Amino acid sequence: MPHEVNKKLKLFKDAVERIIAKAKEDEIITKEEAEIIKITQENLVEFEKMVVDALEDGIITQEERNMLIDLEEKVMSDTYFKAIEDTVIDNDEMAMLKTLFHTLNPRQSLSWLNEDSQE
Repeated sequence: MPHEVNKKLKLFKDAVERIIAKAKEDEIITKEEAEIIKITQENLVEFEKMVVDALEDGIITQEERNMLIDLEEKVMSDTYFKAIEDTVIDNDEMAMLKTLFHTLNPRQSLSWLNEDSQE
């Protein structure tokens, strides 16, 4: 299980790098995009600390695993609610959300995100 957790941590770090790259594609990072990046980076720090704590004894208990899963869900929820805070998710924000969600959980359907998109 430690390998699985380290793999998830690497995916999380990759996701942060990818949303930053996505935000920079148009050479403009809006205030909203910067806030999405910031909240995702803050959650990454929390996730990383939780992974280090879980791996401290070399065993990841079911409780620790559940806490990591809950935090991953919190990341997606926090990021989504930050994006929709101004009631509009523009195309760039939507691309960032999809990049984050797909990187963290590639098997999850993202069709529900399209319903919240505003062109």
